[in-house]
Amino acid sequence: MAIRRVTTEEPTPQFEPLLVTGEILGTEEIARRAYEIYESRGRTEGSDLDDWLQAERELRQEPVVTRRAAAGAAGD
Repeated sequence: MAIRRVTTEEPTPQFEPLLVTGEILGTEEIARRAYEIYESRGRTEGSDLDDWLQAERELRQEPVVTRRAAAGAAGD
């Protein structure tokens, strides 16, 4: 019979910030892009994980300067 060890440690978060060219890509930025993708699909339900992963891919590939400029424009 195998003995199972029970731990009280906190589980690792499912989505951790991504390091992109020396800058942390935060969940807020990913969520914003994922929502834009969701809207561009006509707000069809059921693809939230696909939208999130696509947003991560796109933001990883996008130059940091472009993201900073877009964030500045959004804050105006």
